Amino acid sequence: RVQTLDLFIFPPTLNTMLTLALLALLAAAPAASAARCSATFAGHTYDLSPIALGFTWVQKLYDVTNNNLYAGSPDDQVAYTFELMVCGSYPSKFSNCSRDSAINRIDSKGNCLSLGSANLSQFSLNPYDDGVYLSYYAGTDVNHIQKYSSRIYFVCGTTQLVPPTFEHEKSFYQSHFLIQTSLACKTASAPRPAIPEY
Repeated sequence: RVQTLDLFIFPPTLNTMLTLALLALLAAAPAASAARCSATFAGHTYDLSPIALGFTWVQKLYDVTNNNLYAGSPDDQVAYTFELMVCGSYPSKFSNCSRDSAINRIDSKGNCLSLGSANLSQFSLNPYDDGVYLSYYAGTDVNHIQKYSSRIYFVCGTTQLVPPTFEHEKSFYQSHFLIQTSLACKTASAPRPAIPEY
């Protein structure tokens, strides 16, 4: 005889009613992976919905220190395929990516890492007030404490869209991406000049 444990503390009829109510709410709700695609800060709304697209590209990277990937040009480059979805999580085109994700990184052996989900995301202002960034959390587990996450920096540019590029991965498993777009500008005027590096 198999022993079972009833975890529900409500009478069966109430359980059925609660289940039906939950199913009705889920059916009436928008898709769980749909993320808002605009943010308002200090009265200005950054609407990124015109570029709410999926991007797939291959980029060569190199490893400077353990768990830190950087874009660059040393001899020991490794090619990675990236899938990035602005404002949403979608099923991947790659069979080894088994979960809906906003950003995937696929290595040359086909191993797939989710770098974050649109189901847990947040907009913030960029440093220097030149656009916004979108943080995606709850990617693939690194260990029992940490998960991969990402930030997409939308920086003011002269055209509606320059396709995304991977910039680097921080030591705490957070990947950074850059998208230049006029939608990140506060006004229709030209973007602010680059800040010189010293």
